Amino acid sequence: RCSRRRFDPARLRFNPVIEDKAAAVELFAAAAPGADFGTFLSEPLHVALVEGKSGAVFAWRGPGIYEVHVHFEARGRHAIDLLHRMTDAMRFSHDARLFWALIPDENRKTRMFARLCGWKSLGMKRDAFGPKELFVSETCQCLLSQ
Repeated sequence: RCSRRRFDPARLRFNPVIEDKAAAVELFAAAAPGADFGTFLSEPLHVALVEGKSGAVFAWRGPGIYEVHVHFEARGRHAIDLLHRMTDAMRFSHDARLFWALIPDENRKTRMFARLCGWKSLGMKRDAFGPKELFVSETCQCLLSQ
């Protein structure tokens, strides 16, 4: 059984987010100088959504599955609502069903943000860059039994 946040397409009409890879490259490059987001976003299956100076990149990882990277100027309730609108847009326009993020252990604010957005932790993982916490937007029993 899966728990899923209820999708409301009406929210997209009143609070549109813009699909814009060029704006996302600029936004993320300013946040992480030296990183090559242009090459990353040249993948046609990846999606970048932007609102003002806040953006999210959704990296396609399989049918309906996206890895999420965010850089938000928005804070608090506005940031939470913005991520929900962006994931709603992905569900509506790209048939997304599951979102996940691997957040560095030292990035406490982003890990807290994921929790406030209703994402569930599947625990700590270690990759080549160190310990990270894995978050998923949906909780399916198949994900929880590791």
